[in-house]
Amino acid sequence: MSRKPPGRPRGRAPGKVRDAERNVAYLLALFQADWHAQHDLERVPDRVTKEKIAELIELAATSFGVANDKISDENIRDLLKTGRIRVGRPRT
Repeated sequence: MSRKPPGRPRGRAPGKVRDAERNVAYLLALFQADWHAQHDLERVPDRVTKEKIAELIELAATSFGVANDKISDENIRDLLKTGRIRVGRPRT
């Protein structure tokens, strides 16, 4: 009888929700890069980010056919903060 080694189980989150969250995170990263270029500030205000996340969640939910409440804004922020979603910066 073979036994599974302990540790993190294989697999991923459900496909459509995970894809929608990654899509929102990528679009948010593009928005933030554009916002930085327009305003020449280091950080995008939290209020602006929250509004854009809410807007993009609605768009992704209809595009991917999932409920709005299934898409987590925490997961979206985590994708950006951990560096898994990056937008190329123009070379200066």
